[in-house]
Amino acid sequence: VHDDAINEFNDMKLKRIKAKFIIYKIDGPNIISEQKSESDDFDTFLAALPADDCRYAIYDMDFETNDGRPGNKLVMVAW
Repeated sequence: VHDDAINEFNDMKLKRIKAKFIIYKIDGPNIISEQKSESDDFDTFLAALPADDCRYAIYDMDFETNDGRPGNKLVMVAW
């Protein structure tokens, strides 16, 4: 994994950037950041994933727990 991709992930995890998702691709011997977006629309995230190629992604998912509390998790996706 390229150092820039690791730094972007850490910035997202620590809320230093407002990205809703980051998509990574394999480029030779490295995994690099291909796209990031602040869009809250899940369909935008899905549309950014190619139909015929593999990608890795981090998605910042907001949800509500069974007792009504807001929650947030970073979800890792292998596509």
